[in-house]
Amino acid sequence: MLKNRLAVLLAERELTAAKVYEETGISRSTLSSLVNNSGDGVQYKTLDRLCNFLEIEPNDFFDYAPYIFEYELESYGEEKSSDIFSPKKEYFLNIKITQGLKKTMESMEFFFFNDSDKLPFERIEEANLYATLESSYTDNDFEKRIYPSMPLSLKANIRNKLMDILMEYTKTKLQNKIPDIFKEKEEITIFLETAFSSSLKKYSFKKNDYLD
Repeated sequence: MLKNRLAVLLAERELTAAKVYEETGISRSTLSSLVNNSGDGVQYKTLDRLCNFLEIEPNDFFDYAPYIFEYELESYGEEKSSDIFSPKKEYFLNIKITQGLKKTMESMEFFFFNDSDKLPFERIEEANLYATLESSYTDNDFEKRIYPSMPLSLKANIRNKLMDILMEYTKTKLQNKIPDIFKEKEEITIFLETAFSSSLKKYSFKKNDYLD
């Protein structure tokens, strides 16, 4: 796993992307892509300019961990009308891990609670839905060994990735259930949490966004 550290490097120097653009001529779109680690890579010329401007070596520009991660959704059991609250249905996120020639897979499980259930925390009484993504078993190597060994920036990238997966999966599964579960509400509030979250994430959605 390889990610650039431009956002960290700029923060350490109290610099903005706009200032870097002014001083180096690197396009705003390229800088934005690098800061957000959303592109496929960086050109040598761009890297050369940034290293020169920031007075760093190329190895200071990147964080690396010897793993490649792939994410795959999977479900088991019976499901009626896309009911994410069905006790007969189980939802998993499989994380395929490649380290050199070694390939392994770890699993995390989705859990959903609606406001007719006893929500896990009293402090989220206003929630209509609580969703979490947790390790499927206690000796999960990804959670116990791999994640703790990674640089902070890569940990943040993984946390954000898992939260995005949980958010998108929850929204997709809710689309067919909103008329039934939240028919008397104009807005729903969702709290999300993963095994690596430092805090709960709160999202609010208007019912009209999901209904024709």
